[in-house]
Amino acid sequence: MTGRWETGDVIAWRSMPFRRIGYVLPAVIVRDEPGAVAIWQPHGTLCKRRKGPLSDPGLADAYTDRWWDGPDTVRLHVVGSAYSVIRSWDPEAREFHGWYINLEAPWTRTGVGFDSEDYVLDIVVEDDLSTWSWKDEAEYQRARTTGRISNGTDLMIQKTAHEAVTGLGRRQWPFTTDWSRWQPSPDWDVPHLPKGWDRVP
Repeated sequence: MTGRWETGDVIAWRSMPFRRIGYVLPAVIVRDEPGAVAIWQPHGTLCKRRKGPLSDPGLADAYTDRWWDGPDTVRLHVVGSAYSVIRSWDPEAREFHGWYINLEAPWTRTGVGFDSEDYVLDIVVEDDLSTWSWKDEAEYQRARTTGRISNGTDLMIQKTAHEAVTGLGRRQWPFTTDWSRWQPSPDWDVPHLPKGWDRVP
């Protein structure tokens, strides 16, 4: 697919390690522009996770249901970058809070939504953008030891992390207050995975 999604469209966002679907979630398009994409995943969405090890080429494509029992989130992506920024909804304050930088492959547009691949290592940022810290460092080191993350990929991930933190320091989009009080349209229902979510070219 080369066209852009319209605000309110329901899509599938898929993590694709080893070019196979590892995890897929339904989401609603908030913004799809040449330089930026934003999607909304509300509490209660039904996601899918693959059964068994992804690296086993002989494993049949089978999935388990995973209900998203966390808060509503928006996922903000600078097109071409190897990360997205996730913000979570605080119902008491009635605004989004916190900044979670998910290091991942640049999003690829598909006929059902977007594909990416999680890079394991993440960054957690305080709500006021004052400080940040690494997350999942031990899991990342295991991925390096087992060869899932190659030396070349590791260099790219470290470069991406530096770019993300630099953007944070300069308050570049999406590290702005624009999204703190954004709310979804009252006409939007909890999305379901669109037909064809399990098809891989």
